[in-house]
Amino acid sequence: MEVLETVNDDGMSAQIVGGKKPVFIVAHQAYTVPERRGDDGRLLPPKRIPQRYEIRRAGKRSTWVYNYDRALAVALWHAGRA
Repeated sequence: MEVLETVNDDGMSAQIVGGKKPVFIVAHQAYTVPERRGDDGRLLPPKRIPQRYEIRRAGKRSTWVYNYDRALAVALWHAGRA
């Protein structure tokens, strides 16, 4: 198993990991959610969302991790057992 292809589109990069069934690692950029109002009307501070990686498998729910090495390990594991 190996990383077969890397695709960049719209600020996201996806890697396809080969195996019995392909698994995709999609990198999502970090971003900040602006100030917002809570249920009680109070102003909440901006919230920082760190960079994270989505592991997509055919017909399954996505798995989200915050570390690329962990994302690659999980994707390789899923590609090998699919």
